[in-house]
Amino acid sequence: MIQKGNSPSFVLAVECSHTRGMGHLFRSFQFIDCLKSKNLDFTYLINDDEAALKILNAKGIPYTVVDYSDDLSNWENKIINDNKTDIWINDRFVSTAKNAEKIKSSGSFLALIDDVGDAEELCDVYFAGMISFTKNEYKAKRVYKGTDYIILNPEIKKYRKIRKAVNRVIVSLGGADPFDTSVSVAEELIKTDFEFDILLGGDASCENKLSRINRGRFKVFRNVPSAIQLFSGYDLAITGGGVTCCEANSAGLPCIIIANAPHEYNTGKYLEKIGSSVFAGGYDNWNHNLIDNINDLNIEQMSKAGISSFTLDGAQNIIENILSEFNNAG
Repeated sequence: MIQKGNSPSFVLAVECSHTRGMGHLFRSFQFIDCLKSKNLDFTYLINDDEAALKILNAKGIPYTVVDYSDDLSNWENKIINDNKTDIWINDRFVSTAKNAEKIKSSGSFLALIDDVGDAEELCDVYFAGMISFTKNEYKAKRVYKGTDYIILNPEIKKYRKIRKAVNRVIVSLGGADPFDTSVSVAEELIKTDFEFDILLGGDASCENKLSRINRGRFKVFRNVPSAIQLFSGYDLAITGGGVTCCEANSAGLPCIIIANAPHEYNTGKYLEKIGSSVFAGGYDNWNHNLIDNINDLNIEQMSKAGISSFTLDGAQNIIENILSEFNNAG
């Protein structure tokens, strides 16, 4: 299937859900822009998630719905043959060895991004951006790791600025907020004098709970055209430990991070270590006292640390290295 000398054709396989969150969906748009800028053909695969399909339809992105749990039918081979796929990118978080075996046996070059599944040993190239905060051992043949491979929205560049004090707070706890952590955060913020608002993702389901405690204190946003643009009007964000905190920090917006999943603990600890965020703990036992002590944070120092710690070329770096590894493959 590998056709050297011609422009390769890609599959971009993305997975998201209420429990897994929407970060893989949103960052996939950076890959789409990069592939389009290089005039490279691609097929976009997504699982049957209602919120994700609604977003893709609104953006006019063509897609094919697949059942990633199907280990029997070898749908991977059909996708590869129908689309003459040379390079397959899995941005799914948990890719199975069976999935990797079928992709490889059909002749495609396989790249994994921030993946914790057992497909790693079989892939051709592995990228650890977000997962590099957590991962200690690598089994892939070729590994690229570090913050240069975190996929952040280039729009951040327009809104970068240094914050110096906290007046307004934005709460954004992921595309799913599976444990309704936004509610417990709002219950604490409502006791303070800070202005604050809440951004809910497409799979979040706590809007009714928030409306019961609101009493006109905060706005609830959903489906905003640009979260980065929205964030530009705030001085501090309270986020999960996914891509959002990295994007916020990169724009100079310090964070209090509350982990919604095991891998998010190390992200929170890493960003606290570099000085751009404070880690509050997990969703089930986060440190509520941090809300009372927001004014004790050195916001200016945190803001500068975030801006200096992240590149905005993650998607570009990944695609260019995939192309280089593909062209050098035997």
